[in-house]
Amino acid sequence: MTVAEAVEALARASLGLTDADLDRPYAWREYEEDGLRFALLVAHHELRACAADLGAERARVASPPTFALRTLAQYQVAHRSPGADDWSLRGVVARLLAAERAFLASILLATDAACAGHASPSWNARSKERVPAKDATGDARAALARSRDRILAECAGITTAELDVPSRFWEKQQYSVRFRLGRFEAHLRQHAVQAEKTLVAIGYPPSEAERLVRLLYQALGEVEGAVLGASALGAERLAQCGAVVHARAREVEAALASHVRRPGEDTQRT
Repeated sequence: MTVAEAVEALARASLGLTDADLDRPYAWREYEEDGLRFALLVAHHELRACAADLGAERARVASPPTFALRTLAQYQVAHRSPGADDWSLRGVVARLLAAERAFLASILLATDAACAGHASPSWNARSKERVPAKDATGDARAALARSRDRILAECAGITTAELDVPSRFWEKQQYSVRFRLGRFEAHLRQHAVQAEKTLVAIGYPPSEAERLVRLLYQALGEVEGAVLGASALGAERLAQCGAVVHARAREVEAALASHVRRPGEDTQRT
């Protein structure tokens, strides 16, 4: 089981947990005072440790990530941060997808022109055709994942020399490819905040379990970012991490299966 699959399994088991569920007895080695929530915290600890180990291994084998890869790793963390499926609002997702396609087109038009020895072309309505339209079917997370995968694949090979190539978009001023790369993360986080504000306004603030799951996804993004551009790195460590996180998922599932709710017990998240 991959690390991402293990995190998904733990998320599925945990997103519906109420605060009372999180207080159920749970022990991990000598740690037994924090209840079932500690299973998620232990998984988060393992993911963060895995990301640190992969970074150290990458430095040891003299395969440092480029600026582009480091920036894309930050975007990967931002992409993973929302976590729960229902945290993406339709309008926000549509705007995100359109903007990411435009950002990517601006970058590719600029790097294409630089490779050909030409100035970056002016931006117009047809410029986004540099990035082929993708299938719009599926849920919001699937659409965002396709956009992310396209961005990572297209931008991972951007060189240091290409970072300062000027690119055109709607602004009067030309901004560098370096700036455009950073906009992927910044824009995604901007709209994540907007989505959260909307959810709070309509009476749907995140529960403690959802906040813990968000931490898991952020840490997963760090693990995935640590191996961008070095897919063969740390296979054994990644397998170990996936096994540890999946074990926590099984423990949460077992805790839920062993508990019989009493009549009148709150089944809603608090």
